Parts: sequence; structure tokens; C-alpha cells
Amino acid sequence: MIMHPPPPPPKPTPITIFVHGTQIHALFKDVDIRRFFPANTQSPPGLYRKCDLPKSHAIHHLLNALSHTDASSFPAAGMYTFGWSGGIEVKERRTAGKQLFDLIQSLAQSYQELHRTTPEITVITHSHGGNVALHMAEWYDAGSYTIARALLLACPVQELTSFYTQSPLFQKIYALHSHDDRFQIMDQRSLQLPRSLFDTWKENRQVRVQELIQAIQNVTWKFGSERHFATQQNLIQAEITWHSAPNHDSKKVDNGLFMELKLYEALKMYREISLRDIIKMYKSLYTFSFQERGLLHTEFTTPSFFKCIPALIHDLDEKQAVDKQSSLCIRHSIAGNS
Repeated sequence: MIMHPPPPPPKPTPITIFVHGTQIHALFKDVDIRRFFPANTQSPPGLYRKCDLPKSHAIHHLLNALSHTDASSFPAAGMYTFGWSGGIEVKERRTAGKQLFDLIQSLAQSYQELHRTTPEITVITHSHGGNVALHMAEWYDAGSYTIARALLLACPVQELTSFYTQSPLFQKIYALHSHDDRFQIMDQRSLQLPRSLFDTWKENRQVRVQELIQAIQNVTWKFGSERHFATQQNLIQAEITWHSAPNHDSKKVDNGLFMELKLYEALKMYREISLRDIIKMYKSLYTFSFQERGLLHTEFTTPSFFKCIPALIHDLDEKQAVDKQSSLCIRHSIAGNS
């Protein structure tokens, strides 16, 4: 299917593109669970203008919060969202990365023809949407456009794509994460066998032995993903915490957030207190509120967090300039909106 990007904004304006992550309903291809877990944070396929999304859509709320906070850097007229399958397999993310690269290239060319200038492009990704964006580097060449800023929110760091952060495609990267986010590091990389094997078995009740052996040989047998990329000049990494956690509007966030909050509370009650926890609690007496905690995975896609993005970028740029330390992880606290 050939996708054509929507036209560029009529006036020269910065472009912002949001890329969603893995969708829970996409993990259950044989059972439709969207009745219980609606695709709140999945947009229509391809590059889609924010103004064309239903006003009730979760991504519409996210981008609205961002543009209302800083309309000069993130104007509503230049906002887009990229929809893809939301599947867990690498081949789906790689395919989506190629589609996104081509669509942005077409959009950048149209922008250049209309405005006689190169667009300033910001890509904001969540979860495996970050790996979709990193796969774009596979098709970069010197004649391509560049991404002025890439914000990778809770991106599972994996060997297959982590080195793409070094691509000239990305002028600056912000990799933001939280140590209270359990889902960022859950993906088992290539430990899982390809979905195609299961599909073959379901249709024919058999799998070719050679195909199974090849799949097993390709498994890296390394559990989980990482939180940190290797250090480099164009990268800022930060652990984000709420100084005081916000009260989220249930009409504007993913339904899964409230289940994640319950899980967090349950784990917090029963987890073993480590030395790090004791030190953290001791420090909190002097520096932080007792309500402080790290963002949960789904909280990176809430209006409360998106309102913080402009100030967060500014603060992280200042911290890096003062510390003069390239991409070492910065711990940064933000205030939630009650």
C-alpha cells in the first residue's frame, strides 16, 4: 500500500510528529481484546494531521497539551501523528520505520517546495515507537532530511537499534526513562520465536524442522531490554520522576494507566527494601517530596507529562551545558498537575 503524507502547513512552521508504541491488542492477534483495551494511543495508519484526529482521541489531547504550553516551538498547525501496526516483532517495527522515513521525506520535500526552506522536525516517540524511529536510520543518506530533535520516551534499548542513535539523521536525541517503569525493559528482544512460525502451525498444524532450527539459532537468549544508550555528544539521557504525581483525567489517558498504577502500588507494598531505597528515602527528607516517584510506562503518554516537555527540554539542555558531561544519565524531577 502506497501512503502519501498530508500536505505541509500553509505557513513556515516547525513540524512535530508523534509515534506511538506497541499496542496491547496487537499482542493478541487471535483474540480481539479491544473491547477491554481500546486502541487509545494508536492513530490511523500513516502520517496523519493532528487536526484530523477526533477531538476525543488520546493523542489529540497529548498534542494539544504540548502546543498550548509552547505554541512557538510546537504549533498545532505543524503537528502530525504516525500510525503503524503496534506489533511486537522486529520486522513490524522495521517496516514501520521505512514507511515513516519515506513519508517524512515526502513531507520535507513538499515543505521545501512550498516555503523554500528546510523544516525543523521534532519526532516524539513512546516505547517501541522509539525503535521504529531508530530504524529510519537504515535508509538515511547525505541527501536526506534530518531530525532536529528526537524525544525517545521509555524506549526499550536494544542491541539491534541502539547504535542508530549515532546516525547523522538525528541532530539531537533526548532519551527519557523512569526506574519505576517495569514495562520498558520487559521485551525479551529476540528471545521470542517469530510469529510466522505460530501462524504456520495454526494453519497447517506443522512447522518445517529446518525453519524451527533457523529460528532457534537466531535467538540471542538475553532477557529483557535496557534503559540506557551508550554515551555520545548528541544524546541527553534522563531519569524522570514526579515531584508530586498528578491526578490524571480518565477521559484523556489510556485506560491501561490505572491498571498500571494499581500494579505499581501492589509491588511497592511487597517489594524488599534495598540499600538504594533507604538512601533515596533519606535524601527525600531534604530534597524531594514524599510523593515523589518515577513515571510509569503509560504516564509518558499523558497530557500531564506532555505539558512538561518544553520546560524539560530547556532544563536538560542547561544541565548538560553546565555539567559538560556527554549523555550521562541526569536525574530530573518534574511537577505533576493536580
